[in-house]
Amino acid sequence: MRTVFWLGVVGVISVVAACSEGDDPKGTVAAAGERADAGGQGGASEGDGGRAGAPSPAGAEPGGAGGEPSGGAAGGGSFPTKIPERDESELAEPVNRVGFIELAPRAYVDPTNAPNGATTTATRMFYRFIAADEDAKSKPVLVFFNGGPGFTSMLLYTFGTGPLTLDGDAPAAPPTANAASFTSIGNLLYIDARHTGFSYGLTSDPGDADERARAFDEDSLGPGADAADFVLVLLRVLEEQPALQNNRVVLVGESYGGLRASLMLNSLLYPTSLFLEDEALDAQRDAHFASVFSDVPKELHGPELFSLQFGWQVLIEPYVLSTYQEDQEDVLRQPLLEREADERGVSVDELRADYCPHDLRRLRTECDAIPDHISASLLEPTQFEAWMGVPPEDVPGLPAAQREGAFRLRTLDDPAPLDPESFTARAGQLPEWDRYFNPGVVGERTGVTPLGRAYAFPFLFSVRYVHTLITNAAYDSTVISEALVPALQQLSLEQPWLVNAEYVGGSVAAPSQRIRLEFGTGEGLPPASERIIYFPRYANSGHTVTLTEGAKLRSDVAEFLDATAE
Repeated sequence: MRTVFWLGVVGVISVVAACSEGDDPKGTVAAAGERADAGGQGGASEGDGGRAGAPSPAGAEPGGAGGEPSGGAAGGGSFPTKIPERDESELAEPVNRVGFIELAPRAYVDPTNAPNGATTTATRMFYRFIAADEDAKSKPVLVFFNGGPGFTSMLLYTFGTGPLTLDGDAPAAPPTANAASFTSIGNLLYIDARHTGFSYGLTSDPGDADERARAFDEDSLGPGADAADFVLVLLRVLEEQPALQNNRVVLVGESYGGLRASLMLNSLLYPTSLFLEDEALDAQRDAHFASVFSDVPKELHGPELFSLQFGWQVLIEPYVLSTYQEDQEDVLRQPLLEREADERGVSVDELRADYCPHDLRRLRTECDAIPDHISASLLEPTQFEAWMGVPPEDVPGLPAAQREGAFRLRTLDDPAPLDPESFTARAGQLPEWDRYFNPGVVGERTGVTPLGRAYAFPFLFSVRYVHTLITNAAYDSTVISEALVPALQQLSLEQPWLVNAEYVGGSVAAPSQRIRLEFGTGEGLPPASERIIYFPRYANSGHTVTLTEGAKLRSDVAEFLDATAE
């Protein structure tokens, strides 16, 4: 059945190719992760004495399982119902870490965005890992990332999810303890995308503007390459924390992070991804699963098995269904704007001009100031140490002396505030093309193509196997989550993978807090099945739910994880 299944998926993907044509317009990985006192490079552990060394470039091919991945055939062993258990008594407890994972250039093929192949540039991607409050070895790993594309995940870290938080109503105030920290339910991993937050690019001559410009092309920043970056970083961090290598993993993506999560899951769940060919990623993933599922016959490898570990996602106001979603949002947006304009006693034009589309209750000036508040807090040395557990000069790969070849700006004319003197006094002065922190990508992205209808399919091909929670925020006019059900209904008319989408005990006109998806079957497809999506309402939130209702989201996610534990 599983061999036939893979053939069926290949048949369904022909729809993707048709959508792409009709729309508008081998690398290595080096981790900056091991403790310096253990002989590695990279991530600093809280409590380490002294400074760790700088990360060094990759020097060897990542290990991987040999042979070509296959969907397999029935038989050859019973199918597991949970991740195989192992003796972890000798494994160290997970430790808080902060650092960079260095990714060397990789060749890949993205059938939708780079069908003729492309090569990424080198980068160091920043991450922050925080162990769960209790029983960390048995808790899931929650992987947080923002969207944009091209915005720092420090937004999620600094507002409402970690042990500390900024105040959404007074974001300029210093961080305070967060009583609703997600560390009560799991281990937390935050990853900054290329050229966002603390992440930075690498080249042999960063003073050469043409060299820097190459890193801002879609070859490095496109959807497939971006998702692969995150998978590689995630797998390397799991390597750094052996006690967590076979734990449940929950992807938590906001906005464009929804599409990133969908692409990540396709690369993780399917032995041969339909949306990306990347030998470095395949080798790293195969090596991971060879360890986690070492006693499971190869013929059973596939999305049903791998979803035992990577079968959960929490999507905060997500963009996941491309133009199908956009079309339905256009239908819903005007009534939403009219209702909120009436509530505030202004015209729709005034609402558009003066209020924030991410949160229609807030003035634009309030929303526009939030990235500056994040930057100010993270670049104040004392607050940085509170956030990261170590001072800036002790984070491997962060200080000026350890950033050979580093850059953040595409051109010297790109607007990027200088790092404050209090921070550079600790970490060192950077050249004019570099910065320690900036919330977004600093410079024009080139080669950008519209995200056409084909980008709805990564979500469809993953959600069949993945427990999913999607937020429904009342005041978000940027991403309107209630557009998803009618968008999915439209999709169900065009291909056999999805048969129906509907609210459980509700309707498009009166949404409920559960969505039922019915998946079809047929020649080469898996048996018919259904998936219930959790769809909680956030009556006091806009796009950034954790800014205003982080405690409710934490409670909802805890309930969701408990209810879907297998």
